[in-house]
Amino acid sequence: RGPGGRYSKRETRGCGLVLCLLSRVLAHETEVRNQRALGFGVSGTKGHTGRKMAQRCVRVAPAAYAKVVLHAYRYAQCGVFGLCLGRETDDGGIEVCDAVGVTHAPLLAPFTELALEMAEEYCATKEGEQKGLRIVGVYCAHELEQQTVVSSPAYAVADKIAANSDSHAACVLLMDNKLASQPKQYCLKTLAKHGAVWETCPPQGDDAEAACVARVDRLLRKGDAAVQRVADFDAHLSDPAIDWLDWLPDD
Repeated sequence: RGPGGRYSKRETRGCGLVLCLLSRVLAHETEVRNQRALGFGVSGTKGHTGRKMAQRCVRVAPAAYAKVVLHAYRYAQCGVFGLCLGRETDDGGIEVCDAVGVTHAPLLAPFTELALEMAEEYCATKEGEQKGLRIVGVYCAHELEQQTVVSSPAYAVADKIAANSDSHAACVLLMDNKLASQPKQYCLKTLAKHGAVWETCPPQGDDAEAACVARVDRLLRKGDAAVQRVADFDAHLSDPAIDWLDWLPDD
C-alpha cells in the first residue's frame, strides 16, 4: 500500500485484472452448473435416462434448410437463432417445412417471447393452417467455429416448445460451422426431444440432404441477391416493412 494505507495505481490496476479474470471463470462455472442442473452433459445434450426409446426422425425440407443456412451466411460475424415451423408425421417424426429467423444477437427473453407469439400467429393464418404449420423447434448457428454445443437459452426455448406440444415433440437444428464453410456439404446436426432427454437424430438420407444442398447452391449461383434478402425478427423491428417470415426467393 502507498502512504496512508492506500493502494498504488499499479496495485489497483492489478486487482481490477484479477477481478475481471475471476468474473469470467465464475461465469463459465455458472454456465456449466446451469447445464448440469438442467441435465445437460459435456456435449450439451441431456444425458440418457437408461430407458430405451425409439429415435425420433427429423426431416428438413430444402426451403427450410436454405433459410437456416442463408440466415447464418447473412450474419456470418454473429451467432443466429430462429424457429422451425412444420408438423409431426404419422410415424412420430418431425417435418421441418419452414424456418423463420429471430435474431443475430444474444437471446433476450422478452424479445424471444414476442417472436414466438408472432410466429404462432403466422401459423394460425389461413396459409399456415393449410400447410398444417406449428412451431416444432429451433435452429442456431454460433459465431465461432469451435463452438459446437447448443446453448442453454436455445435449449430452454426448445423445451418450452416441446412442453406446448401434445406429444412433447421438438427439435433443435445446430449448424456445423466447419461444414458450413463448404456450401456443397450438408451442415446441420439435428437433435430431437425424447421424453426428458435430447438425442442426436439419425441422418435423413443422402437424397434428402442432397436436395437441401442443391437448393442453397442454386440460390448462391445468383450472387449476393439471395443473401441480401435475408431477414429476421431483429431486422423487422428496425424496419416493419421488412418481411421476416417469407423472404426466400424462388429457384
